[in-house]
Amino acid sequence: ADGTAPATTANVDCGRPENQDDPVCIAQTTLQAGQYRVAVATFGQAQAATGADQTRLYERAASLFVRAVNNAPNDPQAPVALEQAALALQRTNRFESAGRIYQRIIDEVAPKRGANPEEQARLDRIVSNAYFQLAYSASHNFDYDRAITNYRVLADSPRFANNTEATMVERRENALINVANILEFQ
Repeated sequence: ADGTAPATTANVDCGRPENQDDPVCIAQTTLQAGQYRVAVATFGQAQAATGADQTRLYERAASLFVRAVNNAPNDPQAPVALEQAALALQRTNRFESAGRIYQRIIDEVAPKRGANPEEQARLDRIVSNAYFQLAYSASHNFDYDRAITNYRVLADSPRFANNTEATMVERRENALINVANILEFQ
């Protein structure tokens, strides 16, 4: 009536806690949760499938996980989704593509800090696995310098050294053993 455009909530910052009840933020959260559910279901279908169907489903799951993360990179589930995408690609023998996602985890997830010790431990597990998988892949592609570099970050970083969780201790020990094996081989 007065010629002005109606107020819009499309530019609401949904990362701010005070906006969590805004209809736009609720819709975005619901959509994001739906994207993750579809990706997880597709991954589950791939696990049960065989042959070409399994490969197709794993590739689709990886694509769905990455798309969901690209749509909301700060979503708390993004680190797990990236890890699942890389795992799906590994299961289709697309190691180079999986490696790019593991590198993305290191680049994007490693700088994040958890809001509490449990969340930090979850992020540390994901990042340490990314370093290990990158190193393992590099060693199998005869890129020993890259393998050693990634294994050493895992073994030497205070972030991982101070973690006494059994899987972390084992991963760090395996990294040191793998470095020793590579150096002995060379």
